[in-house]
Amino acid sequence: EQAGDIVYQYRQVIDDTDGLRSYNDYVASLVADQEQKIKATQEDINGIDKTRQGLVPLMFKMIATIEEFVALDLPFEKQERHDRIAYLKEMMVDSNVSTAEKYRKVLEAYQVELQSGRTSQVNQGKETINGKELTVDVLQFGRITLVAQTLDSQQTWVWNKNAKNWDSLGEEWNRPTRN
Repeated sequence: EQAGDIVYQYRQVIDDTDGLRSYNDYVASLVADQEQKIKATQEDINGIDKTRQGLVPLMFKMIATIEEFVALDLPFEKQERHDRIAYLKEMMVDSNVSTAEKYRKVLEAYQVELQSGRTSQVNQGKETINGKELTVDVLQFGRITLVAQTLDSQQTWVWNKNAKNWDSLGEEWNRPTRN
């Protein structure tokens, strides 16, 4: 009877050992997978500095491109657009702003410029036309045209992109522009 119990216990130990070997193989495969993922994550972390080194110059180029674009574009919302560019330049040298936030702000500036090309609006302001500073209503039609008209609707001008100045329109344009 004792020999039977010992044989039974021996078989049970062998079965348990086989189960543990199988479980150990499973755990070893999990550990190997985790080690591979840790290695890939570490490589990504090591590459962040290179990404940041490439991203910062890209952002400076993007700001320079916006600045050039604004200089060549129709002169609408001049102060607001120049202030936005000045803000971006100041932000780029501010150590309290994260690289991610800087990138977000640069992209946001691009979105604002893109959106302003899709809108039409009328603003009242001062424009220098033929050497005189006049208070006018300025109609901005996307990036297609910019029209200025005196408040009494007696004179109308259109922005000449090539000459970068205001060209006078005939009287026949006064009423349609006002309307």
